[in-house]
Amino acid sequence: QVAAGERRESAARQYLALRERAKREHSRFAAVAEAPILTARDASRVLKPGQCLLSYVLAAEHAGVFVVARRQPIRWHSLPPPKAIDDVVQRLRASWSGASTGTGDATVMATAARLVGPALQSCPPAARRLIVSPDGAMALLPFEPLVVQGRRLVERYTISYVQSLSVLAQLRRRSAPRSDRGLLGIGAPTFASTASDPTEALPVQALRAAGQRRAVVTLDSDRQAARRAFDAIGVRWAP
Repeated sequence: QVAAGERRESAARQYLALRERAKREHSRFAAVAEAPILTARDASRVLKPGQCLLSYVLAAEHAGVFVVARRQPIRWHSLPPPKAIDDVVQRLRASWSGASTGTGDATVMATAARLVGPALQSCPPAARRLIVSPDGAMALLPFEPLVVQGRRLVERYTISYVQSLSVLAQLRRRSAPRSDRGLLGIGAPTFASTASDPTEALPVQALRAAGQRRAVVTLDSDRQAARRAFDAIGVRWAP
């Protein structure tokens, strides 16, 4: 027992030393490392109108989700055991990636919807932004494509993710960096055009419409056509 206690104390000292080093070397970590623990009274201060926070908790045998919004009591919804949630998440991800055999995919999607649907009913009717604080296997589940009551969540909500309400408060206190330089990312565009002018290609028109002067482009098309098009309108681009 003495040896085990000494190993525990040594591990704790090493952890604290690494934590302090990370705070010195990484300003973003330092900004959230000392986030104060908030209570239900702080929800109205941190959350904005139209926002709803789903905070998941997965323990060893039990799981659930807290629903937090302005000017309403915090509500709790019990969920299936963590092992069952892990199975659903893995099967659903396999289905989306094409690795599934297809057997039971509809059942898995319906089960996944039950991890979210009851909690959404506790969100204010006017909520349009969903803030998700995942835990355990839920951190591997993208909420946007989940179908609840016949609609994908992304069609109903703007969805974002955060570690906790406390971290959200810390992030709100940090001023967002300002920049007058825009960036537009384009994935696998087609630069072919019926017109002789390469700047008539749709990706280039998108850049013009957005007023962007920089682009990050993932190419599986004609690299030379892309270079001619972007050079013609003076856009810096990174293939």
